[in-house]
Amino acid sequence: MSDAVDTRAAIRAVDKSEKVDDEEYYRLLGEAGLTEGEARQFDALLERGDLGELVEFAGTDRVEAAVTNLREVLAAAEDFGVREFCTVSLETARGLDYYTGVVFECFDAKDRISRSIFGGGRYDDLVESFGGQPTPAVGVAPGVMNSTLPLLLEEAGAMPAEELTTDYYVLRAGDAREVRRVAADVARDLRELGHVVETDLTGRGFGSQLSYADGINAETVVIVGEQDLADDAVTVKDMASGDQTQVPLAEFPPESGRPTYEDYE
Repeated sequence: MSDAVDTRAAIRAVDKSEKVDDEEYYRLLGEAGLTEGEARQFDALLERGDLGELVEFAGTDRVEAAVTNLREVLAAAEDFGVREFCTVSLETARGLDYYTGVVFECFDAKDRISRSIFGGGRYDDLVESFGGQPTPAVGVAPGVMNSTLPLLLEEAGAMPAEELTTDYYVLRAGDAREVRRVAADVARDLRELGHVVETDLTGRGFGSQLSYADGINAETVVIVGEQDLADDAVTVKDMASGDQTQVPLAEFPPESGRPTYEDYE
């Protein structure tokens, strides 16, 4: 691909591709610096969605690094048990220029709502551009707050009550990938039992997570750490008393009920 390509202009062209005819689309790609042949090759490549082809076509360290990051995001999605719900689309581009990494849109898997429920992406330079400190960030916003999201919640029977209580906080102690995977599994299993569960997605330390769990009035904290996993267990902590005990991972959570520290003391 030509070194003279204006990346942002090309992204804006892709963002408009569904709204304009092919002739206009290729004209926009041409204005971004692609030859006619490159534009058609680029269009076909995006449709196929092959990440390896994309790296080869671009031939730049920047694209290779971006694809590596995307693959890491997909690996994290697999760890959290949601990879099957993720579709990689090289044709999805969001129109705002401040995105610096992966962008995404979320749709109703059962097609009850035709529009995007929410969308967003990674932007590492936005806070700094407004005079703040360098602050890597990910942002997300719902499509239409007064209709799309509430309608989806109603259709799914998941409209929250006026007051929510937190049954469990799943605390990740350590940065090992296995800790992340098991913590995600435990949180998902507890949610499937109908419990309100929160867990950390930001890499906070042990103390910060425990303080947060206390701040949201979590009844029980389930600690997943490297030492716990070495013992093939998790630690169940009662937040009211501060008492805690290890529980074999095979026994937590059970197939039904709302297990607390008192069930294992």
